[in-house]
Amino acid sequence: MSKSRKWYAKDLGNGQGLVIEDGTGRHVAAVYDTEDRELVAAAPDLLEACQAARDFICTDGVCDSCGGSLKDGELPPHTGCVCGPILGALKKAGVSDR
Repeated sequence: MSKSRKWYAKDLGNGQGLVIEDGTGRHVAAVYDTEDRELVAAAPDLLEACQAARDFICTDGVCDSCGGSLKDGELPPHTGCVCGPILGALKKAGVSDR
């Protein structure tokens, strides 16, 4: 996902909404609960934040905070460190470790 990709939410007025790619007008998603609309629209920004956090706390495949190994696609055990949830979210999004 490109860092320049931005999505926004549009209310359809019936409790539903669309998530639309800014610049192209492409419909990314239909959202059937208004509470989810802004969260889905924020996905590119949240992905970018997770990638930046991973790059900030992890050096050479090791978490600088807890010392967990991030190599071979294995998630470190969650020991109260933020690396586990961040890497789990990136893995769920289909983003490689680097």
